[in-house]
Amino acid sequence: MSEKNGTSKFAKSDEMEALIGKYLVFEIANQEYGIPIASVKEIVGIMPITRVPKVPDFIPGVVNLRGKIIPIADLGMRFQLQTYEVTDRTCVVVVQLPDGQGIFGVIVENVPEVIDVAVEHLENAPDMGNQNEMRFITAMAKWEERVIMLLALDKLFDTKDFESESGNLLKEQDGVEAQA
Repeated sequence: MSEKNGTSKFAKSDEMEALIGKYLVFEIANQEYGIPIASVKEIVGIMPITRVPKVPDFIPGVVNLRGKIIPIADLGMRFQLQTYEVTDRTCVVVVQLPDGQGIFGVIVENVPEVIDVAVEHLENAPDMGNQNEMRFITAMAKWEERVIMLLALDKLFDTKDFESESGNLLKEQDGVEAQA
């Protein structure tokens, strides 16, 4: 369907149906984002991060979470947003990536709520001129007087983005888990 006539990008109702459900809302640089609650494994406080050489700048490194090595992403850096200060509300949202791609931690400023998104809340992300950067956004949710950007974890954590000289962080993580 065409966006020019005000209709949604979602060609079929089943595509919209796939997006309905509960989303964990989090804040980065005063912007709100949502990820499917089903992909959230846990939320933990900020902890010491071990730097890994030759990974993208938005990956500050890895953490040891109860004996498992978890790669960490700073979405503020990934989205090229203004920097923010770590506060007592800053935390790490640990997510299970789609299709068994692994587990990742995301540094966020705040986790204010969980919302239940219905079809009437969904709208296509507007064309902002850079479709490559907009690939991370599945849709926009109109919630009360706010707009919450719903993120596509599979595109946000494309394993090609995480390759280091020694290999892929996510595959290495899986190997560590298998040995534990």
